[in-house]
Amino acid sequence: MKMMFTKCWLSRLLVVAFLLVGGCCFSDLSAMGKAMSVEHSKVLTLPEEWQGNWIDTKSNEWVVGFFKPFAIYQSDFWDYVSVQIVGQTADEKPVNAVVTLAKDGRSVRFSMKQDKKGRLVLQPSSGKTMTCIKAGTQYPMYPKKDKAFFTEPTFRVDTATIIGYFHHWNAIPDRFAASIKGNPFTVAVHNLVTGNQDKHMGDIDSLGRFKVRFPLLNAQELYVDWGRLTSQAVMEPGDTLFLCADLLDFIPREEDGSMFGYRLRPKQVLFMGENARLNNELERYKLTKWSASIRTLGFNTANTNQRESDSAFLSVKKKEYELRVAVLDSFLTTYPTASTKFVRFCRNWEDWNVVRDLMQHRFSHFGTGDLRLDPAFLAYVREKMPVMEPWMLTLFREYYTFTRDWVEYHNSVDGNRGINVTIDSLVAHLKRTGVYEGELVLLGDSIISLAKMINEADTSLQQSMYEANKDKFDRFYGHPVVKVGIEYLFEDATDAGDKGDSLLTCLPARALWWAHRYFEKLDQHHLPFSSRQLQRMREKVVYPDLVAQLEQISAFYANVKNKGMTYEASLKNTEHLKEYTDAKALFDTLIAPYRGKVIYLDFWGTWCGPCKENMKLVKPLKEKLEGRNDIVFMYLANRSPEEDWKSVIAEMDLTGENVVHYRLPENQQAMIERLFNVSKFPTYLLINKEGVVMDTDAKSPREGIETFKQISSMILYGTPTPPEGASF
Repeated sequence: MKMMFTKCWLSRLLVVAFLLVGGCCFSDLSAMGKAMSVEHSKVLTLPEEWQGNWIDTKSNEWVVGFFKPFAIYQSDFWDYVSVQIVGQTADEKPVNAVVTLAKDGRSVRFSMKQDKKGRLVLQPSSGKTMTCIKAGTQYPMYPKKDKAFFTEPTFRVDTATIIGYFHHWNAIPDRFAASIKGNPFTVAVHNLVTGNQDKHMGDIDSLGRFKVRFPLLNAQELYVDWGRLTSQAVMEPGDTLFLCADLLDFIPREEDGSMFGYRLRPKQVLFMGENARLNNELERYKLTKWSASIRTLGFNTANTNQRESDSAFLSVKKKEYELRVAVLDSFLTTYPTASTKFVRFCRNWEDWNVVRDLMQHRFSHFGTGDLRLDPAFLAYVREKMPVMEPWMLTLFREYYTFTRDWVEYHNSVDGNRGINVTIDSLVAHLKRTGVYEGELVLLGDSIISLAKMINEADTSLQQSMYEANKDKFDRFYGHPVVKVGIEYLFEDATDAGDKGDSLLTCLPARALWWAHRYFEKLDQHHLPFSSRQLQRMREKVVYPDLVAQLEQISAFYANVKNKGMTYEASLKNTEHLKEYTDAKALFDTLIAPYRGKVIYLDFWGTWCGPCKENMKLVKPLKEKLEGRNDIVFMYLANRSPEEDWKSVIAEMDLTGENVVHYRLPENQQAMIERLFNVSKFPTYLLINKEGVVMDTDAKSPREGIETFKQISSMILYGTPTPPEGASF
């Protein structure tokens, strides 16, 4: 039984390791691919006991790594020029050696010998003599305090570089090769504008070497090779960091006993270069954090419930936070020389994590009629919320989530309840901007008079008076100049009601907040900024590199808008459907043209992020079904403005002879949703060739091959569940 359990968790671990890595790539291995400058036989003469990574006992820096095909020095790979062994002991072990390395026209020579304690005494051709110990699975603690701190943030993007080596790359047993060697090296960087994780990849060469360059804005926390190493690192713009990991340590072992046992087992991961000390300290502390995670697991799984009362949720999170801080305090007591960067990073990391989790609890109030959190709950959040210093605003991922929830919470309970643009304020604005002229003056003045007359009339007459003059109001509000004016005033009122400016106490915090707010506008509507929006965005966001990213996204949507639809006939007219009052009759009318075909129906909305993410994944599904004329992809859009609706469809290129889009009138859309109890978006239905709904909770495009099998089964067998033994 024990063996079966072990194999089970080992298999899960390998599958997780294989699936977690992905993204976009920027790699440069040309320098690594060069042939070594000496014969392989010379490299092999380096004594086995002298190979490996060596750490200076005085400074605690990892200074050099000697391996058979190359050496690691000064954060890069160096070629062996010569290896000379001078003298041997009676048991044929080397006494002294001289090794010469070369890199890009530079060279360095090391004189070395091993002392009685097994330490390697290194004398480089220039510099001081170092006594070094071989690196093990845990980085040794630094002997002296380092009070250096992060560079003052500039909010300008620069390139960061990670170079690395997976030791024993070619010694991984075949049964682990797919999970451990099957993916490129990956760095995930939090995008401060979009909130997404930007993934950057580097190919790994035949020796296990890689190099990745990526843009970075200020000091940032990175997820490094999350599916394999699962390391946390911190870098600043311009940094070059060298990483070395022994992959044999990452092979699961039966003695690990569980996933947590695997994670708690020490593994060799070392850093060299800028911010190397901080990252070596974080790697050392990682095992302690895993231990804390085990001890807090009970709080997370058994006691923490989003639907609990504010006080119950706060009590659990307080206990969890206190335990984790106690673990950190214990570590710092054992390691009093920890660097200032490490201490400040870890303490603030814990603070941001707890306030982030607490503010996520606001969602438990949705649908209750009372959005307000308990005053004691909010007081604790304020107590633990770190002072917003510029260096930490980009460093912690948790800061981003917390800020969003903190401001949105106050917007929801203290912000504007509604925005009212009056005719008088609208006309006054048009006059101020010099566009109130010509026919618009006559139309506007008559509308002002009409509005005054209706407001002063008996309330029983106001509705009929408005209906009698509705065409005049429609003509005024439909005028292009008036539409722009309304948008201007609406945005003014919306921005004025946003609590971000008052809650966020420093300029960088406000700039980051507005950068994301303006991205949300782009992401919601999939339309470019107007000239007025561009002007406002530049005033609010301030920092040129953040502004440039938003301008680039806006330009993308401008190109989409200009490109238009590939197949206009996919967008169906719904004007004739607005009189329907029976949901079943309306639905039958919608699907009637497609009898004899299977319909994959998607309830979505332009406002729905998961809907749009799934729509991006439809293309490979359509390609697998290409050539079939008995499948239709149908889309019903919920509360989606026409311009936004068209832009999303054009961007996704979701048109074609077997694709149909409906943007029903609001009442008719609601009728269809009630008919099928649609309570979440996206929701997918499968309808057979006779027009019978067979599945009201069909699989999503994200489920890939399983969705393909379900649709194929509908086409071939008339049911979403294929018969036993069916193949596709």
